[in-house]
Amino acid sequence: MAGSFSTAQKLSLAGMFIGSMLCFVGLGAPYWLVSHIQIEGLGVPDELVGGSVGVFMVCLQALGEEECLMIDMNDDIQWLYVPRICGSACVLVGGICGLVALCLACCGRGSRFLPLGVVCFLAAAAGAVAPAVFAHNMDVFTTTVMNVHVASYGWAFYLYCSGVGLLGLTSIMACFSAPENPIGGMVLGHPGPAAVIVTQTGAHPYLPMQEPGALAQVPGVAVVNTQNGY
Repeated sequence: MAGSFSTAQKLSLAGMFIGSMLCFVGLGAPYWLVSHIQIEGLGVPDELVGGSVGVFMVCLQALGEEECLMIDMNDDIQWLYVPRICGSACVLVGGICGLVALCLACCGRGSRFLPLGVVCFLAAAAGAVAPAVFAHNMDVFTTTVMNVHVASYGWAFYLYCSGVGLLGLTSIMACFSAPENPIGGMVLGHPGPAAVIVTQTGAHPYLPMQEPGALAQVPGVAVVNTQNGY
């Protein structure tokens, strides 16, 4: 019987799945940047006209109506390919890790999963590049694409960053956590009972079993008689 998952392992498995879902929703939502467009001379309040920007889409709001379009890439925003590629890689690899973690939590047995933790950490590292590049170029993006005067980070930006942070934290936990009751035989990948060698001598027999044949009948026990130099 294999050992059960420790609390740290359970938290890491749950964190991988939740983190991958947060990254997926955050990357796809066009609310990384929320802004208001100032229109002068029309008598329209600022709060009724605005826009929001994501990694793939841009949305414009006017008088309660919203229209979302794919971002038309031009020479001024070629840098946006970096968040797209890194974010997509994080979502894809992190999503696979999340599904594997879900399967392990439901059907797996207590064991170390260092490779899963390493892959998840690499996904989180790639995903961290996306918000860093986006934040660095935020001013260029707002002035070039939307002519925005007032802008702030939206909920999707923070949601994605939270998912990346959760993936990174839980991947470290997965690398260093161990099951609660590891079995010695499981270290070599053999689920059977570990062999026990009992040494008997003529001068000091193993007690309380005086007869060597009694020990030989126990599964997994080998009797070695050292009497007369053997």
